[in-house]
Amino acid sequence: MKTNFLGHPGATVTAVAPGSIADELGLQPGDRLVSINGREVRDLLEYSYLTQTGRLELTVARGDEVIVCDVEKDEDEDLGITFAETLFDGMMKCRNNCAFCFVRQNPPGVRQSLCVRDDDPRLSFLHGNYISLTNLSEDHFNMLLKLRLSPLYVSVHSTDKSIRKRLMGYRRDIDIMAQLSALTSAGITVHCQVVLCPGINDRFELIRTVDDLSKLYPGVSTVAVVPVGLTRYRQRLPSLKRPDRRVAQETVEIVGRLQQRFLDSLGTRFVFASDEFYFLAGIPLPEEEEYEGYQQLDNGVGLTRKMCEEFREILKNRGLPPIGGGVVNVVTGVLGSQALNLALSALPSEAQRCIRILPVENSFFGDLVTVTGLLSGRDILRGVREIVRKGDCGRNERQLAVIPDVVLNSEGMFVDDLTIKDVIDAAAALNVDLRVVPSGAEGLYLVLSAASEVKNVK
Repeated sequence: MKTNFLGHPGATVTAVAPGSIADELGLQPGDRLVSINGREVRDLLEYSYLTQTGRLELTVARGDEVIVCDVEKDEDEDLGITFAETLFDGMMKCRNNCAFCFVRQNPPGVRQSLCVRDDDPRLSFLHGNYISLTNLSEDHFNMLLKLRLSPLYVSVHSTDKSIRKRLMGYRRDIDIMAQLSALTSAGITVHCQVVLCPGINDRFELIRTVDDLSKLYPGVSTVAVVPVGLTRYRQRLPSLKRPDRRVAQETVEIVGRLQQRFLDSLGTRFVFASDEFYFLAGIPLPEEEEYEGYQQLDNGVGLTRKMCEEFREILKNRGLPPIGGGVVNVVTGVLGSQALNLALSALPSEAQRCIRILPVENSFFGDLVTVTGLLSGRDILRGVREIVRKGDCGRNERQLAVIPDVVLNSEGMFVDDLTIKDVIDAAAALNVDLRVVPSGAEGLYLVLSAASEVKNVK
C-alpha cells in the first residue's frame, strides 16, 4: 500500500536504537508507523502521549505489507524510534482571510518560506508561533486539551465575536473566550496578542478585550499589543490604517492605565505594548522591571530595553574596548536605528562617534515596514551605496560596514532570495567590507571593538 487506511503515509522511521523495544520487534528504518491502539498518530507530541501506557498495539507499514505488533512495556518506557519529521500529517494551514495578513501582502520575488500561512498549535508550542484557533476541528481541539501543550500563543485581536470575525475573515461562529477558557481550565498557559488596527479594535475596544482576557488570568498569562503591519502590496485587501503618532500615544496611555489597575488587582501588569508604539509615540521605554521577565520578546515587547541593559552589563564587565580613529557603519532598519541609538547613549561621546548608524527604509515591502529583519538584500546594498556616497576614507582604504544576522535565514538568504555572498561580493566591488554580526548587545559590542581596526581594512 502507498498510504494507510487512515489517510496519510504514516510516520517514517529513520533510526531504531539498538537493544530497544523497537529493535526487538524487528522495526527498521523506512518503516512507517500507521497507528497506535487503532489511533492515527499525527505528530511526535501525540506519539509521546500515546506511548505512555504499558500495553500498545502498533500498526506498521513496510512496503505493501502491514505489520501489527503487540507491546507490553513499563509505562513511559521509550520504544527507541527516531522519526523523519515532527509533524507526521503535515502542517495545519490557515484558511482565514485576515484583513492584515502579512503573507497576503508579500511582494513578488519574496522568499518562499515567508509565503507559508501556518496555524498549527504544535508549532505554537514548539516555536512560539501565534495561532488563531479558528482552523481546528473538534477532534483536534480535544486532542490539544489532552496533550496539554503549554504554553500556547494565540492571536485574539478582539473578544467581540463580530469584530474578530471581521478582522480575521472566517465564517464559523467561534467564541474565542470559550476556547481560551477550555484551554486554561485544562492547565494550559496562554500568551495572547492584539494586532491593533486603528478605528477597529483600538481605544475602548482594546480596553474591553484586555479586560475580558484578564478574567482568565493566570491561565492567560500576558497580552501583547502590537501595531498592524502594512506593506505597499495590499491590492484587493480591506482598507487599513497604520497607527500614527496620536494613536501610538493613546495606546501607550491606555496600556499604562491598564497595567496600573492590573498591578493592584492581579499583582502583574498583564498587558504590554511593543517597542514600536513607544518609538512612534515619542515616549521613553519602560524600565526593565516593568517588562516582568520579557515574556513577549518575539512580539517586539521589551527587545530594546533588554538589549540596552545587556549592553550596559557587557561594558561593565569587559570595559570599553580600544577606540581607533575610524568609523564602523551599521546598516539597519528604521526601527532598529532607534533601538541602537538608545543603546549607544550609554557610551562616552568619543566612542559614540566611532559608530555610524545608517537607517535604511524598506523599499521591498514599503516604507511602513520598519523592522530590520525584513530588509532585503537590495535594501542592504542601497545602504552600502549610501556609505560610499558619504565616505570619509582615503581613496585606497576600504570602509567597514556591518549588518545584524536577523536579516538572514538559516541558509544565509535575505527575504528577496539574495544570498549573503551575493551582497558581500557586491559591497566589496564598492570598496566596502561588509560583515554579519549577531543581533543584540553582543553584536553591538563587536561593532564597537571593530572600530579599532577600521584604518587597517585593506
